Amino acid sequence: MFLMESSLTTTARTRTALQSMAGVRETGSLTKIPTESAFLSGPSSMTCMFGFWAPSFLGQCSNGQQNSCPTPQPPQGGRLSSNGPFGNGDNVNAVCDDGGYVIGVSSMSCVFGRWAPSMFGACTNSQRYSCQVPSPNPGMALSREGTLRSDETVEASCTENMKVLVGIRSMTCVLGHWAPNQFGECVDVNQLGTVVYSDGNGQVIIKFRNSTDIQDLGNGELTIKYYGGGYGIEQVKGYTGTPDSQGSTWSIQNGMIIKDGVQIPSVGYSYGTVKLSGYKVLPPNSGISPIPGRIGVTIQNNVVYVNGNPVAERTDTLKKSDGRAFSVNRASTHCKN
Repeated sequence: MFLMESSLTTTARTRTALQSMAGVRETGSLTKIPTESAFLSGPSSMTCMFGFWAPSFLGQCSNGQQNSCPTPQPPQGGRLSSNGPFGNGDNVNAVCDDGGYVIGVSSMSCVFGRWAPSMFGACTNSQRYSCQVPSPNPGMALSREGTLRSDETVEASCTENMKVLVGIRSMTCVLGHWAPNQFGECVDVNQLGTVVYSDGNGQVIIKFRNSTDIQDLGNGELTIKYYGGGYGIEQVKGYTGTPDSQGSTWSIQNGMIIKDGVQIPSVGYSYGTVKLSGYKVLPPNSGISPIPGRIGVTIQNNVVYVNGNPVAERTDTLKKSDGRAFSVNRASTHCKN
């Protein structure tokens, strides 16, 4: 006769595991004992086989305080999905307020008195990921002020008559940083080119300037200011000028430019400043062919093209001899080669 019970009464957890096996439910490796709402993690019974116990140990009961978990700190900018108490095996989730979401850990589990992982991440609507709205540039107004949460946007507009906002018009807070990180500038509409049409409500069609201004700083350093040409639609505050139609009939239909009854491309205002080192200015009759259809600045085969026209050449032709090209988009750009 095997004395199983007498040999298994050495610990409290063993006695608990051996209580009234009737009604025990198995869920994977977890056994629930129908006393005091306890939970058993691990084997709930053993069998004597030829002098050895199989398995060789019993599981651990979790109905004592030593296996409960304290209420965790809620995430910054949020709250807990439940308030506890939390026993072994319980889960709790982070819930962000006002439509935010968690960056990092969003769920934790109570494992024998400890939370795994040990702390939550932070909500995107928390102070950690917020952005302070910058001060507007002179002659500019912003749509928002104060502090914005991540994913919120602020827009800029010009406050002075006859001014146009060129460049970046809106910025978005992205996890504590502005993208882009600065606005454009308000300039007089006549600096952009020639106004060929006005709808009387501030919307105008502009034929943009197409020019290049190169300054040779010496020692192979150049500063290139360029304007891309083409036509575009701009919103001008308090426009009071007289458009120069240049002998054509213009209109704006569904955001499209119509010239003499035909739709033409609206390319927008393309401009910028590029600083280069190791280049020299090309004369007008350099013999290098232009590249049709290019807008902005392109460097290809050691030659700088502005709006497709060659304007400068690299002085050290041993560098970048593979003919690789890169493009510089609108706004202020500084290149070092």
